[in-house]
Amino acid sequence: MTGQLDFLNFPYHRPIMYHEIPLSIGERNRPVADLMLLLRKAHPGEVTVIHLRVETSIRLPADLLVRLDRVDRNRSALLERAALLYLAHIERRLRDQQDREIIDHNAERLNRLAMDTLEYLRLS
Repeated sequence: MTGQLDFLNFPYHRPIMYHEIPLSIGERNRPVADLMLLLRKAHPGEVTVIHLRVETSIRLPADLLVRLDRVDRNRSALLERAALLYLAHIERRLRDQQDREIIDHNAERLNRLAMDTLEYLRLS
């Protein structure tokens, strides 16, 4: 330590000091090093996203666990993939619904434009 205790106020220095994140994140990454230089950051964690896993507990029926184990013995990885796919599905459905609402809201105008274009093509 060099007496610079004010660094402990930065978001990535405190976790390093308390061993909550690693001091080093693998090999030196040139784009990360460039960003660190440009943004005047002292640790790669300040310019990269770190996905920390949080331990949790859920209750599932025994028959579901048997089915999950048939697919993948690593339940955590399987449930994470399933949750990500399900969330992507829900987000896609919401976007599709919003798109339909926008199209429905503008349907009359869009139909007029389409008819004008077809009429123009017929005259050409």
